[in-house]
Amino acid sequence: LVLLKNEHYWEKDSNGVHLPYIDALKASFITDKQSGFMSFLKKDLDFYYSVDGSYRDDILTKSGKMTSKYKGRFTLRKGPYLCTEYVGILVDSTLDIVKNSPLRFKKVRQAINYSIDREKLIKYLRNGIGIPATSGFIPNGMPGFDSSAVHGYHYNPKLAARLLAEAGFPEGKGLTEITLNTTTTYKDLIEFIQGELSAIGIRTKIDVSPSASLRDLMSKNNVNFFRGSWIADYADGENYLSMFYSKNKVPYGPNYTAFYNKAFDKLFEESYYEPDNEKRFKLYRQMDQMVMDYSPVVPVFYDQSVVMLQNNISGYPMNPLSLMILKRVKKK
Repeated sequence: LVLLKNEHYWEKDSNGVHLPYIDALKASFITDKQSGFMSFLKKDLDFYYSVDGSYRDDILTKSGKMTSKYKGRFTLRKGPYLCTEYVGILVDSTLDIVKNSPLRFKKVRQAINYSIDREKLIKYLRNGIGIPATSGFIPNGMPGFDSSAVHGYHYNPKLAARLLAEAGFPEGKGLTEITLNTTTTYKDLIEFIQGELSAIGIRTKIDVSPSASLRDLMSKNNVNFFRGSWIADYADGENYLSMFYSKNKVPYGPNYTAFYNKAFDKLFEESYYEPDNEKRFKLYRQMDQMVMDYSPVVPVFYDQSVVMLQNNISGYPMNPLSLMILKRVKKK
């Protein structure tokens, strides 16, 4: 795909120079990510998006820094990406699959949230790409995000064990095995969570399904415990909170956890008519805190965008929606 510069485009930079700077753009569609990365290394590509797991260890240290092998050869940049990776829990106890599930108990769900060492997960499975999701479901990078205003869950296995005991399952005794559903791509992440849960006495079995099959189960409230992700369509917290609005119940909307709460719904509807951003953000934080307290989800990490650029490329802006805005990009 080749895109040519519009010579009549109206916008100019601060010096009066017409944008964009580049004359043309050639986009290549490479299905194999390893092949794409090799093309980038050979300088056949100026820009490459994302770091795939197949070569992540080759490029990044566990702390998320570029390895000495590639230092100086190209530029690697990271920034917030409006995507929350999470584990969802079905909480509507009127549903048959929830009635006898230990996940119907709030303290069990909270114990799960406290049992996961998110920093360790990001370091060893993601090579430092991502931010621990300890401040609600709305991700870092979203306008109005305030890590001090929404209190999520930090790693605390002792508190997790105590909550499990208070729920009637000391050290997991009497707790039936729970099936945790995922897809092949995220099997390593879910196996890590399985190990963390096992450490406090929660036994899980992993069920791996094709992505389409798992989405179908989620859209029918036919799965109790599942891995999911939510990517923003637009930069407003309403996009995330809509997942917990009662009127968005499946199959008409994305309320995959069957979380129904009248107080939440009232605030959600009130936010629709609040024109003041700060006041609306405050409503969002109230709702996000309600979700955290009830725990129909286990936020795992807020994702980050990673881009690789050749050293002769400048002016590429990072943004939380990961939009490619190329009008100020220059190639020397």
